[in-house]
Amino acid sequence: MKKNILILCITLFLYGCNANKHTNEHTNKHQVPPIVLVKPSVSIMSTEEKNKLNALIYGLNMTIKRYDNIYKAKDTQTVANDIKRYNKFHNWIFNDPAQIQKQKELIDAFSYAYDFIDDKRKKLASHKYKSTEQYIKDSFHFFHNEEYRKSHTYDPSWYGRTKNDFANYINVYFLGIIMQSISRTNEHATSEEIFQVMKEELQNKESYTYQNSLALWKD
Repeated sequence: MKKNILILCITLFLYGCNANKHTNEHTNKHQVPPIVLVKPSVSIMSTEEKNKLNALIYGLNMTIKRYDNIYKAKDTQTVANDIKRYNKFHNWIFNDPAQIQKQKELIDAFSYAYDFIDDKRKKLASHKYKSTEQYIKDSFHFFHNEEYRKSHTYDPSWYGRTKNDFANYINVYFLGIIMQSISRTNEHATSEEIFQVMKEELQNKESYTYQNSLALWKD
């Protein structure tokens, strides 16, 4: 029953100063070597990490972008509050360079799902998609505008066919992450608390999200 909730939600829809020049002669004879300040090492993301982060952000942003359409039966103010909370969280973690370590933690948590989706991409004939991010992007076919839909072919079997011809398991996965970390957390939860819930939901293969989306993708 739970897995049908996620699928139904998707169906309803149809991110230095210069040195002093006046030094006396005594000082010139005994010059002290300049002090060199060594900046602490900054955590840098690898290309692989950036790709995973971009894919994660895209999936979350695309889901929240159409959240009001997905939840047509939900109270309008509740949906608006969920979107507001997500945007606040997004700015806190993804738009602040100081949060790179937390970004890396989300990347690590997302790695299993990302690799799973990437393996599915590679199994498509002739590697139809050159990047996992583009593969995820096209899975949101019905979330795009009409012009995009006309220029892109959609086959639900490419993205994990569900029991209907519109929803797919990639969409359902990202919707589950939003639902569990944003909609079902306390409305007063801080961004830090949302981060902890999202990280756990991403990395736990026994989570509600995973068990009702990617775990069901057998083809």
